[in-house]
Amino acid sequence: MSIKGSCDRGKTTFRMDAEIPAQLARCTCSFCAKQGARRACCMPDLLRVTVLPADDAIYRWQTAQVAHHFCAHCGCATFNDSPAFEPDGKCVDFHPEVIH
Repeated sequence: MSIKGSCDRGKTTFRMDAEIPAQLARCTCSFCAKQGARRACCMPDLLRVTVLPADDAIYRWQTAQVAHHFCAHCGCATFNDSPAFEPDGKCVDFHPEVIH
């Protein structure tokens, strides 16, 4: 099963090739908390994003580790590119495949 989504204008589309997670993540950083979004986390090989470079805007704050992607036209948040932290404290770089 795939989970599909897009920005309001359809300029950015994404597909996560996985079952709907039993739990969604809620980031408590000031940026994510203001959006009120819940996030489905997945390994990079399960996420496919289609967006032209001119349509993809990125916001980074503080440590600049997390890239908050959003549509440059409608402003809808689309996905985050972030380190994935494992329960044992290991950090695995997370870079979804972006298809231009």
